[in-house]
Amino acid sequence: MNTKYKILGILSGIMLTITSFSQSYSRLNDYWDQLYTINPASINDEYFCTVATSSRQQLKSFPGSPRTYISTATFYLDNYYTQFGAKLLIEPKGVTQKTDAELTYAYRLLLANKWRLNMGLGVNFQSFSYDVSELVFPSDDNPQIYDRMIFTNNINASLGFELNYRAWKIGMSSHNIVSAFSKSNDLHPLTNLAYVYSRQQNYDWINWGGGISIFQYSNIFQGEMNINAYFKKTHETDDFQIGLLYRTWREIGLIFGMNFGPFRFRASCDYNLGLIRDHSWGTYELMLIYNFNLLQRCRNCGWQ
Repeated sequence: MNTKYKILGILSGIMLTITSFSQSYSRLNDYWDQLYTINPASINDEYFCTVATSSRQQLKSFPGSPRTYISTATFYLDNYYTQFGAKLLIEPKGVTQKTDAELTYAYRLLLANKWRLNMGLGVNFQSFSYDVSELVFPSDDNPQIYDRMIFTNNINASLGFELNYRAWKIGMSSHNIVSAFSKSNDLHPLTNLAYVYSRQQNYDWINWGGGISIFQYSNIFQGEMNINAYFKKTHETDDFQIGLLYRTWREIGLIFGMNFGPFRFRASCDYNLGLIRDHSWGTYELMLIYNFNLLQRCRNCGWQ
């Protein structure tokens, strides 16, 4: 059997296993530009170093609605087929705050016919805290209520795979793996996802990219579709980007981006068409990306 079909068979089995678990996950609208934020195995092989920071405000008109801040940094060592990465997520929700700091390692395995398999592993330090000054209970006679709501800390892990072939990326990852074996850690439940993404890379003045992803939350699946148009002057640069997304259930969004050399700016907004539409101003997101040292002669890059 051809090597690439063996790999696809193995990954399909892993995907079926992954989607049998429950999950919860915080993510961005434009994670297609930074797949590393959802998969530790996603390697940015065009640059030696990439740093990014994002801010997301959900349901702006609701007091205490979630805010998500994500910062990432990746370092790709071409000679060793290796990427080291770090991710910091801070998410205030009402009187609570979740913090997740992760260190990752990814290795690229070269296969036949320009197929590449990335394998990634992450280790997380997580905390969950409450602002007890904002909490009011009917009775203050039981001090254990406040003692249990100060903060919790724990260690977790993530695992991911990504198969690359020319313009295609097929990925899957599982987050908070330790939680699957610890019933006491229900604040960071096991999270699983899978995606397929394709992005044109040619000299045409406009390139197209799009992806489909599936996220599983407990016994509920959430799907997402995304399509982007990249307007170009040269093969290496995308000066302008505009995209659309649809997320189940009844949520649509717009993505806008501009590039200024190594600096990239992304903005997006999404709006829920369900019953909440009359009470929400939507969700807004900003992302800033900076790339250091373009790898001109990368030996194992999928984009060549």
